[in-house]
Amino acid sequence: MSSARKTACSPDSWGGHVPHEMNGVWNHPIKLLDGYWFGMGNGASTSIHWLSEATACRAFPTYTEFDYIIGPLHITRRDFVPDGVEGVVVTLTIKNTDPYASPIELTALFRSDLRPVWLGEQTGMLDGEDTATIQNNIALFQDSQNPWACAVASDGVPSSTTTDKNLFGPQRTHGHGASVLSVYPLLSVDSVDSVDSVDSVDGASTITFFIAGSAEGEQAALATLAHLQAQHTELFAQKQKAYEHLIQTSRVTTPDGQLNKALAWVKVNAQWLARDAPLPRSDGGGPGWGLSWRRRRPPRIPVVVWHRHRICCIAHAASRAV
Repeated sequence: MSSARKTACSPDSWGGHVPHEMNGVWNHPIKLLDGYWFGMGNGASTSIHWLSEATACRAFPTYTEFDYIIGPLHITRRDFVPDGVEGVVVTLTIKNTDPYASPIELTALFRSDLRPVWLGEQTGMLDGEDTATIQNNIALFQDSQNPWACAVASDGVPSSTTTDKNLFGPQRTHGHGASVLSVYPLLSVDSVDSVDSVDSVDGASTITFFIAGSAEGEQAALATLAHLQAQHTELFAQKQKAYEHLIQTSRVTTPDGQLNKALAWVKVNAQWLARDAPLPRSDGGGPGWGLSWRRRRPPRIPVVVWHRHRICCIAHAASRAV
């Protein structure tokens, strides 16, 4: 995920392995989206106030939260990536502190960029133009030259949806992507508790978006999307439990509470780098995977990176304890 001062998994301008493409939503061996952007507005105006400047960011082992304030609106965005699922779950909670506010609308824009990972072109993975279609309130992005697909849906009902290759939000991206923009009515003028298309709890509107993708094709992406929609609550609880177990296992306790937290986060950071290696291939592996990834079956390989200053902290704590 990008920094708190970005809207979402938004594009970078400085490059990297793939110039202008290193951020976004990736699902090895392809990229799914350049990003997703959310904005607030009302029916009386066509202007959109994009959520591009977060007032706070909180990183947890299993999810990340961003806070935004727009006048009387307090918005929290939670990004969650389930383990073992090719997808992302994004939940927005919008609370209006002004009971006499005008009707509020949420604008959601998703921009695809179905393309291969770094060096993919050298193995024959050629990037085609993306298309965007709407099927039963599901935005389906497809690559014109490959089976690659990305599907996006929400638990709300949009009042309008637009698809266009030249449709952009607050940031213009590179690549051959396409965009889908949907508008969701939120709070009515009569009561802060009444909503038209999303859930309401304690005067706050909540809407959840589901992103799924696959290099295998449309049906695989749609199947993953349906799984996310039906099981995202259980998947969140499972990941919470798994990381709680990880943190409680082999705990290091020192007189320095901050050091204890840092060591717990080292384990979390290492688990974030765990990946399912692909099945063996006749060549050296897929794009980005070297010969070292050729195994009888795909193991989970945690990679632990110890920074020098952390080792120094341990040594310092040990010297004080003597």
